[in-house]
Amino acid sequence: MPNRPIPAHPELTAVAIKAPVPGMIADQVLPEFPVTSEKFTYNEFPYAQGVTVPDTKVGRKSRTPEVEFGAIERDSSTVDHGLQDTVPISDQTANSDIDAEAVSAEMTSQLVTLAREARTARLVFDPATYLPAQVTAYAPGAGWTNPATDVLGQFEDARDAMVVDPNTLTTGLDGLRALRKHPQLVKSVRPNDSGEGRLSIEELKELLEIETILVGRAQLNLGRPGQDPILRRVWADHASLTFTERVIKNAKAYTFGATARLGGKQAFRHFDPNCGLQGGNVIRIGERIRELVMAQQAGWFFQNAAKKA
Repeated sequence: MPNRPIPAHPELTAVAIKAPVPGMIADQVLPEFPVTSEKFTYNEFPYAQGVTVPDTKVGRKSRTPEVEFGAIERDSSTVDHGLQDTVPISDQTANSDIDAEAVSAEMTSQLVTLAREARTARLVFDPATYLPAQVTAYAPGAGWTNPATDVLGQFEDARDAMVVDPNTLTTGLDGLRALRKHPQLVKSVRPNDSGEGRLSIEELKELLEIETILVGRAQLNLGRPGQDPILRRVWADHASLTFTERVIKNAKAYTFGATARLGGKQAFRHFDPNCGLQGGNVIRIGERIRELVMAQQAGWFFQNAAKKA
C-alpha cells in the first residue's frame, strides 16, 4: 500500500489557528503574502535604480535617453516549521471534562507562533540585514537611554538618508520606554515640561512622523529544560525604521520585508502504539513559511538603541 500524507485534522486545526498568543508582532513587521507552491520567486529591488540619474539632455533629432526599471527575480522556497506532542490514551480517559488533545494542540501551536516571532526578530534585528550605510550603531548606554543623545536629530538624519519615506518603527518595550521618557523628546512635545514626563505613543508618532510603532512584548525562556526559567524579551536592545506595506498581495510588492506563506497553520493527528501501555495520539502543529527581506534600502537599523551600559 503506498504511503500517504497524514491528513490535516479540521477540529484541531481550528484550535491551533485560534490559539491566543498575546504580544506577537511578526505578522505586522513582515506581513504575509500567499504562495501556491513550496518553490516560488520574489522581487528584490536594487538600491541604485531609484537614485541613479542619467544624462537627460536631448538633441534636436537625437533619441531621448531611455531608462529601465525592474527588480531582480530571486528563487526561494518555503520552510516547514512544526512541533508535536504525544497525548497518551490514558490522559484522554482520565478526565472527561478536559479535552487533552485540544489543550495539546493549543499549547503546541503557541510555541510554533513564538518560534516564528523569534525568527522574525533575529532577521529584523540583525545589522547584516541592512545596507552598511543605514546602520546607526550605538555603544551600550550611548543610545536612547542616554539623556544627552540627539535622538530626534538621528531619526531625522535617517529619514533624510533613506530613498523611501519610512512608515514603521519596530522596537521592544525597552526601546519604547526609552523614547517615551527621553528628555529631548518630552521637551520637544511639551516645551514647559521639566523633561521628566512620559509621551504617549500617539505623541511619539506625531513627533517622529511615523504612521505605525510596533512594540514586541513576547518573552522566551533561555534556560535549559528542568532548570529555573531565564526569561528574555524576543525584541530587545535594538530598533528598526522601515517602509512596510500593510497589505501584500504577492511577491512583487515593494516593501522592506515580508513572509511567504503556503497555506495556513495546520494540525495533524496520528496514533503512536509505542506511547505507554495503550498507545497515544501524536498532535503535530506546523506551517510552511519563509521570512524575506526584499528591499534593504527601505530599512534603517538602530543597533543597541535601548541597550544599557
